Amino acid sequence: LAQIISVKCMAGDAGTDAAKQTAGQPSNAAGEQESQPEKQEPATARGTLEPTVPEFRPRAAAEGEVRGAEVVGGVWKQPATFVPPEIGSIHSGVAVKVTPFGAFIRLDGFERDGLAHVTQLAMTKEGERIEASRVIAIGQRVACKVIDVSKTKNRFFLTIKYVDQETKQDLDVGNVKLLAEQEARTLQAMAERA
Repeated sequence: LAQIISVKCMAGDAGTDAAKQTAGQPSNAAGEQESQPEKQEPATARGTLEPTVPEFRPRAAAEGEVRGAEVVGGVWKQPATFVPPEIGSIHSGVAVKVTPFGAFIRLDGFERDGLAHVTQLAMTKEGERIEASRVIAIGQRVACKVIDVSKTKNRFFLTIKYVDQETKQDLDVGNVKLLAEQEARTLQAMAERA
């Protein structure tokens, strides 16, 4: 998150500081200061530059938007601790947000939403690309399997295509198909770079 620092010109009040009033003014025989007309300095010379950082405010919740955090006073409040589901476990959940890169699924019993990447939404032919919005809709209940957890980033990743939606059975025991698919994608990306 980039912070923007703004500079504010703070104009000082000339004549309020006693040291400013007495500095450089001649005194008479009695030691009293002679009153001389005060020199007016330009506003830019009087002013001081003081950097200020704008106050950070989290994005307000959009009406009707659903997330894995609760809304308190119109601002998202993140859960205190991240308790991820176990890798390989199968859960039921509901799609709460669909994006071009996948769908966010709120698993029953968990505070955070998991991401099912667009490549994990449905079986496709090799090289075929699908649109997430054509495969899953907001509010749709699905069965999904946890395939990865990032505790440092407080997120977890899901697959829907390797879970039978009716019986909730794992269609890829041991993640053999998933690992082969990931390896093929990595090799393809390396070949494209070369």
